[in-house]
Amino acid sequence: MFFLDKEIDKLDVSADRITCLLSSMNEVQVALPGIPGQRSAAHLCAYGVSGGYEAVAVLVLCEVRKLAFYRYKEVFPVSRLDDVVQEGILFVESMGFMLNDLDFKNLSLEDRKRIWDSSPLSKGEGGIPRVAAQPSAAVASPSPSLGEEVTPPNLPPTGGEEKGAMRDFEKRIELSRRMGRLLASF
Repeated sequence: MFFLDKEIDKLDVSADRITCLLSSMNEVQVALPGIPGQRSAAHLCAYGVSGGYEAVAVLVLCEVRKLAFYRYKEVFPVSRLDDVVQEGILFVESMGFMLNDLDFKNLSLEDRKRIWDSSPLSKGEGGIPRVAAQPSAAVASPSPSLGEEVTPPNLPPTGGEEKGAMRDFEKRIELSRRMGRLLASF
């Protein structure tokens, strides 16, 4: 079981002690107590300490540039490493993240140091890049409602097109429609 630990602000661990590092492939909207909901990334890290191993799940809150550390309940032996990592994966993925195993332990020590030194986990909150303000996608380009017919933009014909021939963008839209029908049939 993982618990929020407000005492941690970064992981003071050398790259050679890290046995497992997973990183999210996506960002998810997360709301923590006292912090407004925002885009977040996630990491799962297991590393050696005296007496065994520790594991932490870390949420990187992009807009407020904070880290939220969830520590595994206890130091555990190497025999439980795989089970604890699987529990951590379930914990993080239950929030909607998709984790990617960086295969950290099989990289050269130089590559591990380079990756670890560039990670916000090792730098703390100062290592989180600032987020540029982006217009809301819903306002910028509303998506059609279910069942609504999508019409291609009215673009001028390019030279060399035969009358009645489908243009590339029309082919892509038709392919997209057919793919949607195919996937909906499963």
